[in-house]
Amino acid sequence: MNDFDYQNMIRLMVQRVVESGGKNDFFAMHNLYGQDQVIDTIKILPYLREKNMNFASKLFNIPLEDLLCYRNLPSRQQCWNYRTN
Repeated sequence: MNDFDYQNMIRLMVQRVVESGGKNDFFAMHNLYGQDQVIDTIKILPYLREKNMNFASKLFNIPLEDLLCYRNLPSRQQCWNYRTN
């Protein structure tokens, strides 16, 4: 782990912590990268599972519309919202 470049791999680290990290992992991520850098990274992650996306949105007070992973959701969700008039 001494050769691991934490600054270069920020997207991987933030995604892994959001997906499966514990409380201590969140504190370590916050201390290592800082609040602003973590929020900026979460906004550009191309994929998060829906529950992790919602959790990160609430935890860091980020509107879902600002998350790239939210905008990348498959359009199949809209297909099932069929309404008849």
